Amino acid sequence: MTTQDVHEVAVEAASAALLQVPARRSADWAGFAPAPMWSGGTVTGQRLPSWEDSQTALIIGDQGVSLDTPNGTVTVLYNECAAMLSRPDGGRRLVGLDGMSVNLEPTLFYPDVRAWAYLDSRVPPQVVVPLPARAAQDVPRPEPQGTPVPGVTSPTAYPTGPASPARPPEKKPSVLEKITLVILAVVTAVLVCAGGLSTLGVASGDGGPTDAGVWFVVGAVWCLAAIVALPLIVLARRAFRRNGP
Repeated sequence: MTTQDVHEVAVEAASAALLQVPARRSADWAGFAPAPMWSGGTVTGQRLPSWEDSQTALIIGDQGVSLDTPNGTVTVLYNECAAMLSRPDGGRRLVGLDGMSVNLEPTLFYPDVRAWAYLDSRVPPQVVVPLPARAAQDVPRPEPQGTPVPGVTSPTAYPTGPASPARPPEKKPSVLEKITLVILAVVTAVLVCAGGLSTLGVASGDGGPTDAGVWFVVGAVWCLAAIVALPLIVLARRAFRRNGP
């Protein structure tokens, strides 16, 4: 291998290389031209409007597919398709020999099973790359941002998973419930303190014959505290559930 051989390989690589530069920078001073972002033409075929914006559509034709957007069009022809990534859920990605690629997601465009089947029949089988199935949360879902598509009323006609049940409106505790909670909390605290102090007082006594009656009173105080605490717990749990997630 000579220096001339290395030079020829380097020149050939530079003529076909893609150079990534920082934002708002260019490399035209080094002889690089900006890579095209859009294709030069659009195929003729069935137009599938986007769920998200009526100005965006997927076109599946006899010669290829095009993604038509307000900013430009990306087209991949079947005879210039380098690879088609294929998902079991219908997701497709066509990559052209010129580096252009078109993503086809049945959940993002007006669905047509026949159009998808026709697409699969037109792409050369040797360029199809099967991919594993995706989890339901990984399948793209439409996020309406532009003008609704005329005649299309529901972007969830073909959902990829079960819809979440509607959450009922929150009902905050009323003023009466708040006052009741405060009163029950104060009464419970007073009874617990009284029961605790009386228990300590009787336990530290001399164990005389009057202790049996006193113990009865102490037990009654604790029972009353439990009776008052029960509705307090019920009301508190109900309030936390209303304010919780």
